[in-house]
Amino acid sequence: MKSLPEIVKANGPDPASTPAALLSMAHTWRYSDAGGAIVCDCPPGCTKTCGDYESWYGGHFVCESMDRALAETIIAAVKNLAGFGS
Repeated sequence: MKSLPEIVKANGPDPASTPAALLSMAHTWRYSDAGGAIVCDCPPGCTKTCGDYESWYGGHFVCESMDRALAETIIAAVKNLAGFGS
């Protein structure tokens, strides 16, 4: 499996990772299977990069470097702001 820096260097930033695209998927935000990150289902417009991120994080990468409690707080806040409830 490629490392995350290798993925970004090879593919560049994912155009589907804009705030609007990620917010549209707020109902699918969850704590990463790998731990320490928030992921979601792939937003519309995902590129081939999405597959690499999904294999690394267990979903489309949103943000990282946090414990589960902080991630759950962020996920609940985003879902409430997007109108999906917590």
